[in-house]
Amino acid sequence: MRFSVPTLVLALGGLDAVLARALPESSLVVSTLEARAPAGPVRLTPNKPKPDEKPDADDDGPGAPVNAKPIGSPRIGSSRSYSVSGIDEKVWDQLLDRGKKIDKAIKARENNPGQEDRKGFPSLRGTKDKENPDYRVTDGPSERLSDEYPYDQIATDLGLKKEANFDTLTVTNREWANGGKPQALLEVRISKEEGTIFADVKFSKSYDKTPDEGNRRITQSNMMYQLIEGRVKNVIQAEIVNFETMYTIDAAYNLLGLDRRKPAVFAPAKIDPNDGADEVDKKKKMNDSFHALMGTQNAYPTGYMVADHWEKVGPGSIKAIRIYPGDPKNYDPDYMAIQIGT
Repeated sequence: MRFSVPTLVLALGGLDAVLARALPESSLVVSTLEARAPAGPVRLTPNKPKPDEKPDADDDGPGAPVNAKPIGSPRIGSSRSYSVSGIDEKVWDQLLDRGKKIDKAIKARENNPGQEDRKGFPSLRGTKDKENPDYRVTDGPSERLSDEYPYDQIATDLGLKKEANFDTLTVTNREWANGGKPQALLEVRISKEEGTIFADVKFSKSYDKTPDEGNRRITQSNMMYQLIEGRVKNVIQAEIVNFETMYTIDAAYNLLGLDRRKPAVFAPAKIDPNDGADEVDKKKKMNDSFHALMGTQNAYPTGYMVADHWEKVGPGSIKAIRIYPGDPKNYDPDYMAIQIGT
C-alpha cells in the first residue's frame, strides 16, 4: 500500500530557503554553518524549464526530467580540473561550496563531541501552558511502506523493517498566510523506531509569513528535528521536483559515467597515498558529486539539522546520498535517501 497522501515531496530548499534565516552567531557550531540558506534558490541560467512545464514561482513545481547538455570547460577561478554537463558550471560550484561548508560544520561537531547542541529555537508545539502562536502540529494516521518500487528498494538498502509504522505529522502556519487562513507547511511520516523521516512539502515557500522578529520563524530543518525528537538514521525525500536538484543529479551521474536509469550511491571517498592518478581523479569526482548533492535545496536542511543537533540526532555525519531514478518515459520524479551515521 502506498502512502495515502498523493505525493511524498520534500522540496526542502523551496521552503527552507525562506524559513531559514541568519541565526545569531553560536560558539556551538562553526561559523561556516552561519552562511545558511541564501535569500532564494540558486538560480539556473541555462537549461531552463520548457514552455510546457509549469513550475510554481519558486521552481519547486513539477517538470520533465532534464536532458543533460555539455556546458564547456571549467569556469575561470574554479579549482576543478574537470567540466560538468547538465548544469551551469557556476551553479555547480555554488552547490559544491555549500555542501563542503555543511560537511565542515558537521565534522567540527564530530571533533568536539563535548559541545552542546544549538539551543534557543522556538518550540513548534509550545509549552504545557501556552501553544506556539505561529505554528500548529496535527497528528495523522499511521501507515506502512509500500511494497512497490522504489519503497521496497529503499527499505532493503536502508535496512528498514517492512512492518514498521510511520506516523503522519503536519505543521500548519496559523495566521500568517492568505489573509489569516492557515496553510500546511510541512508534512512528514516518521518512524522513531527506524529513525527515519519521509517528508512532504505541499506548498510554496512563500506561504510562511511568520515574522522574523523575536526568533519566531522556525527553519524546516529544525521543524524536522522537533517532530522526531531523537536519533535520525535516514531522511527520505520522494518525488523530487525541484529543478536545481534535478539538474544536479543529472550532472553527478554524468560526471561519474553512471547509468541514469539505475540507483546510485554517492558517498565520501578517502584518497589513499598509493592510489594511482586515475583512481584519485575518480574519487575526487565522487567527493565533489556528493558535496554538490549535499548543497542542493533537497539535501542541505538535513545537513543543518545534523550540525545543529548533532548530539541528539547522531552522533554521526552524512555518510551517503542515494538516488532512486523515476521512469523517464513517464516523467516520474527521482527519490533521494540521505543516510546519517558513522
